[in-house]
Amino acid sequence: MAILVPLLILIVMGIVQTGLWWHAQQAVDSAADIAADRAAAVDGGAGDGRAAATSFLAAAGNVTGASVTVERGDDIVTATVTGTAPTLLPGLTWDVSARAVAPTERFRPEVEAP
Repeated sequence: MAILVPLLILIVMGIVQTGLWWHAQQAVDSAADIAADRAAAVDGGAGDGRAAATSFLAAAGNVTGASVTVERGDDIVTATVTGTAPTLLPGLTWDVSARAVAPTERFRPEVEAP
């Protein structure tokens, strides 16, 4: 028992830690998608994308030290979100990051349409 119980606790902690990392990764993936979609809108901009992603991450929780970068060009929007997943053991860091790309929406009068 003295050998099996610590091993069982370590296995359970590993499973929980993996779940925390997975949830944080899903949160930054979604935040990057939201940022790219909002920034790519006709009436959107890079600041709108950053604000939407930051708001989403605050509501989702589970990601600390989040950094959102949005670059809007004439044809494409790129959103990058990075952060750190929570850990059960102090001193360990599990970084998570995601990148989303979307075409920039723009109004084209019917004369320009193909």
